[in-house]
Amino acid sequence: MKLNVSKKYLEVPVSANAVRKKLVFYVNGELVFDMDTTMDTVSPEYFQYINLERFIGSEIEIKCDPEVDFDLKETNEVQEDIKLYEKYRPNVHFSSRRGWINDPNGLYYNDGVYHMFFQYNPVSKDWGNMHWGHAVSRDLFHWEQLECALYPDELGTMFSGSAIVDTENVSGLKVNENDVVILYYTAAGNNSILSKEKKFTQGMAYSIDGGKTFEKYSKNPIIVHIEAENRDPKVIFCTEINQYLMALYLNDNRFTVYSSKNLLDWEPMHQVVLPEDSECPDMYPLYIDGDSEKMKWVFSGASDRYLIGDMTKGKFIPSQTAKKLHYGNSSYAAQSFSNTGERRIRIAWNTMRVPDSYFNCSMCIPTDMSLKNINGEDSLCLMPVSEIKDLYNNVTEQSDIIVDKGAENTVLLDCSETKAFDFDLLLSANTDSEFSISVFGLKIKFDVKENSIACFDKTMPICMDGDKIKLRMIADTLGLELFAGEGQAHMCMGFLCDYALNKLKIKADKGCIKIINCKTAGLNNINNK
Repeated sequence: MKLNVSKKYLEVPVSANAVRKKLVFYVNGELVFDMDTTMDTVSPEYFQYINLERFIGSEIEIKCDPEVDFDLKETNEVQEDIKLYEKYRPNVHFSSRRGWINDPNGLYYNDGVYHMFFQYNPVSKDWGNMHWGHAVSRDLFHWEQLECALYPDELGTMFSGSAIVDTENVSGLKVNENDVVILYYTAAGNNSILSKEKKFTQGMAYSIDGGKTFEKYSKNPIIVHIEAENRDPKVIFCTEINQYLMALYLNDNRFTVYSSKNLLDWEPMHQVVLPEDSECPDMYPLYIDGDSEKMKWVFSGASDRYLIGDMTKGKFIPSQTAKKLHYGNSSYAAQSFSNTGERRIRIAWNTMRVPDSYFNCSMCIPTDMSLKNINGEDSLCLMPVSEIKDLYNNVTEQSDIIVDKGAENTVLLDCSETKAFDFDLLLSANTDSEFSISVFGLKIKFDVKENSIACFDKTMPICMDGDKIKLRMIADTLGLELFAGEGQAHMCMGFLCDYALNKLKIKADKGCIKIINCKTAGLNNINNK
């Protein structure tokens, strides 16, 4: 079909289980982009939308492979959310209006606004057609989703990366009162017809209007192909050498670190090996126990293995062996915000798939990161950001309750206004105690003797302090996030909450448990207007 583009969107009828098709777009006979979709022009379930704003005024020819009869409509309005498909939308975790999301990208804070970009497929609830979606927030919970920031091009689809605010204008790209914002991303070659036979390279785009729009750098790629599917550039300023560093994934468990004085030209410095991990590096400094005289650097990968070390002449030197932070089944590719001062905030991708919906996956709860010396070892810790308390409603507390062997204590959860809850528990247990905590049908088993928290096929340490067990849990429609101890162990478990089982239940199977304190707070639904 041919179309003189005059409106913002192309409306595509889709069905989740339709045969995958390739839509190919031409302007003046030149291929400009292509997208995979499950287009269904006969009996569609709902609509997805392709942004054609950048082609307004042009004639586009659209072809489909395999060939089908189709006549797609233009529109300036996105159809309102269909309630039928809202059943599993998280109440307090970010999810896109439509389409698939995965890795958080380009997280930064500027002028009172948090910017979150993310891997995004705007026309399917499955992975593919990678764009950078974009959302903004002032409180890390109430997000406004904007138009895509980065679109696939002839170098590839838009894979993961990071952002930096060039407050000193070292790039020389500043043209007005706004600080330049630079996005670093991987152009994933050979993931589209337009980028056929291209290799993975690193590119950048920049904004001169406060992050509203981004223009790709004319000299891309800024780093040419090195090996394999090298990807996921993470950029941060290093005070020790007064330069910027970029961590880049190479292959296997190897990463390389680059340096730059101007954010444009990058030189390789050294490699970092992170056992049992790959992809999506994050790298940042933190003070141990908040002591400004004890700064260390953290280097982590997509699966949340991490190294703690020192930055010596721009080289990251580990000071202890790799440790593990996340133990669950639904957290991946965490990234931290830039330009937040000494505060280090991060968000991870919640990989739990969403059934019977036109959107898929979500983000984990934003967390504050810290380094703590625990039992003589430095440990990376995370806890939900304090801003979550602004969502609290219907707060209840219990204290000083003994749960004897075979008995249980139950807290009834009022789900009439929200389906998300924050639980803060302090328990006491004997060395041979075994007990379980159940919430919305998810059972979590605790074995004190084995220092084990078990859920489904995943286990993590209890992180006891003497006989005390400290737990924080966030429950929402797509699962539960559990933080143990000071947050040195984290478990995000994806499952569909059963709201008929609206109880928090603590049962003692062996020995007795004391509930020193149990605080339960409902969390206001961020999707309510």
